[in-house]
Amino acid sequence: MSDPVVAGGWSKQALVSALYIHPIKACRGLRVERAVVERRGLAEDRRFMLVDESGRFVTQREEPRLVLVGVDARGDRLRMSVPGHGECDLPRRPTGGRRLTVEVWRSRVSALVVEEVGAWLSEWLGRGLTLVYMGDDVERLIDEEQPEHGVVSFADGYPLLLTNEASLAALAGRSGGDLTMTRFRPNLVVTGAAAFVEERWARLRVGSVVLRNANPCERCVVINVDPESGERGREPLRTLVEVHSIAGKPSFGVNLVPETVGEIRVGDPVSILSEA
Repeated sequence: MSDPVVAGGWSKQALVSALYIHPIKACRGLRVERAVVERRGLAEDRRFMLVDESGRFVTQREEPRLVLVGVDARGDRLRMSVPGHGECDLPRRPTGGRRLTVEVWRSRVSALVVEEVGAWLSEWLGRGLTLVYMGDDVERLIDEEQPEHGVVSFADGYPLLLTNEASLAALAGRSGGDLTMTRFRPNLVVTGAAAFVEERWARLRVGSVVLRNANPCERCVVINVDPESGERGREPLRTLVEVHSIAGKPSFGVNLVPETVGEIRVGDPVSILSEA
């Protein structure tokens, strides 16, 4: 396999080392060996979401314990599990039920309500929540003022998030902690690239799929949530603010928009087509 060549003279073998799908926004992800890239991101990524009584999205920002909610794919069903609270099944692709207008940041879209699961999680968290699903008939724009930029699932802002193992190692070395990549909730993880060089990649090819770098991913308190305990600390956001901020904003990883669709796999080469 030949080395991908990066514009500007940087040449190194970069590969996909991990792929993650997060079926339910804010809950645990699934590590997979292959995934299908669609216009709105990886197939089945963040198509479910929890909303409060006003229909506004709920994440680990206000409910850090959501990181403890496991999600497992079993045929045409998903199984959710919570330590000490049991399990709850739901259809992998709901097709019926009442609709609810929901909010994700500045977006308002129609979604299907998954009744029984919201009640199960509400009992555990002690607050009223509703689980909703984005059907194929719903298109949420990345930018409502510029629809040509494409569509996205219930992800915060962009279809895919790429992170770099070397960037994680650099941050962990400065924070003095043992950090796992799952804190950063990526879709694609790469290895074999220099720390933070991913921010220079304007367009890249992963396998046969071409992706555009939309911008660096600004980070918030979610990365301070321990994936194992659900408790929120002060790191690594505090260190990230000090050592890697862009335009005054702590950044880790890059947001990507698909230019083409197709399947990607762990081990696929990452070819940099142009640099910013």
